[in-house]
Amino acid sequence: MLITHSLVFSASGIFDRAVIVQSGNFSFLNGPAFDTTNFGVLTSNSIFFLNGGQLKTYKNGVDDITGAAMYYRIYKQGISMLPSFDTVILPWKEDVISPLGSIDQTWEKSGLYINILNGLIDGNYIIEVYFEAFYTDQNGANIHVDNNSGSNYKASFTINNCNLNIGDDKTFCSAFNITLSAGPGHEAYLWSTGDTVSTIIVSQPGTYLVTITNPTCTAVDSVTINSSTSSFSLNIGNDTTICGLGVVNLNAGGIFTSYQWSTGDTVASIQVNTPGLYTVTVSTTDNCLLMDERLINFKGLPLVDIGSNISFCTGDSVILDAGSGYAAYLWSNNSQSQSITLFNSGTYSVTVTDSVGCSGFDIVEIYALQKPVADFIYTQNSGLEINFTDLSQNSTQNYWDFLGINNFTAHGVGSVSYTYPFAGTYTVKMIATNDCSSDTAVTTINVIASVEELSPDDKILIYPNPSKDFIYLDLADNVNINQMFLKNLQNQLIRQFEVKEINKCQGQVYQLNISTLCKGIYFIDIITDKVIYNKKIVIE
Repeated sequence: MLITHSLVFSASGIFDRAVIVQSGNFSFLNGPAFDTTNFGVLTSNSIFFLNGGQLKTYKNGVDDITGAAMYYRIYKQGISMLPSFDTVILPWKEDVISPLGSIDQTWEKSGLYINILNGLIDGNYIIEVYFEAFYTDQNGANIHVDNNSGSNYKASFTINNCNLNIGDDKTFCSAFNITLSAGPGHEAYLWSTGDTVSTIIVSQPGTYLVTITNPTCTAVDSVTINSSTSSFSLNIGNDTTICGLGVVNLNAGGIFTSYQWSTGDTVASIQVNTPGLYTVTVSTTDNCLLMDERLINFKGLPLVDIGSNISFCTGDSVILDAGSGYAAYLWSNNSQSQSITLFNSGTYSVTVTDSVGCSGFDIVEIYALQKPVADFIYTQNSGLEINFTDLSQNSTQNYWDFLGINNFTAHGVGSVSYTYPFAGTYTVKMIATNDCSSDTAVTTINVIASVEELSPDDKILIYPNPSKDFIYLDLADNVNINQMFLKNLQNQLIRQFEVKEINKCQGQVYQLNISTLCKGIYFIDIITDKVIYNKKIVIE
């Protein structure tokens, strides 16, 4: 509890103080005034602690506050010899510059948990405290004393271990279950029912008596529960289990004169969202009490999991399993088993129901993948470039081998192009794949150079053909040879010719020495500025 400020303007002093006590869960720091407070009637087993104290000081100029302390004593009212004070040292906590320019200091100690009631017997008691602040000035060490003008600060309380009241007599006009309590903290209990605990639950009319015993006293109290009839009735509903999250409305009806719910509410209807046994007692206009109760349970929804979206290969199957332990299953295909086996694509769901009727749901997409079919066609573009058109089906990745040497490269899906180094015959393989399987297509292609067919006005004449020593190439004036290659029937390069011009009288004539070549059929690729000519020659 915080004492009211006293504004002063000396070199130093005390301007605020507090006693930190705890009764139950209530702390008096920054709360009601400690001085003259009565903490009421307690028993020896009540919770009542002295937790510490707080002192606030200020200093101006030369004075220096060096420490602080709180002094306390607890004694029974009316005794002639008072006990000495106990000391609580208050350590420094913080400095704050006040609006007046002084340095305000806080000295505080908390968390002591000194049991005020320890060893006390029945009677009326005083808690007495005062404070001191230690300081130095030009005269040396001194003390500021804060003792409420010599009277100190005092609060009071009473210990009565035999304060007993188990309630007023009651008349019920319905079945009832009520709790009778003699209060906690007594040394011994004895009920007329034979029970020896602090509380009992009774459901029959009669007079119930309890005796409590403590070291200094014994007390007895009784209550009579009567049974009668009434024209009124009370029904707040049957026991209920709520699946998942929700709110339940409990309604006792608006015709009664008073209401007392187990939640502490005193209205006709309440809403609850936590599990428990809820009771209500109502008073009727014919002076009867009616009582009813309702058990509310909240149960989590079943967490069914049939997996993520699934793909499988046509011809295969997939199994969806909702898990064991449920009272009922219902799939979207009307199956009522724990698991189902599927052969087709589609959206499938399941609803499971547990033993109390709560349901859970899950859904999944099933995709049936078709096996891939590899297929392609080809066309020759300009030069030696070949365009391959992808005709495969259900493929997600294609692999190509353009030279027939089993050296495959990935090209995704769709058409591709490849430029060959030489004209000739090649074996091309394409493998189409997906997550299910793969398929291979193989085609033999002929790659040819661009050829101008011979005509009466041929731009290139070859003679003699067949020949065994030399052949001659007679070119038109506007034809310029850049390169010339000789290949065999397997499209293998045999020779790159050094072309020697021998006569320009009429056109251009080139002589090729073939005397070192084996007999057979060959092809000459004649590469000019504009076109590639391909000619067949025979060597005898």
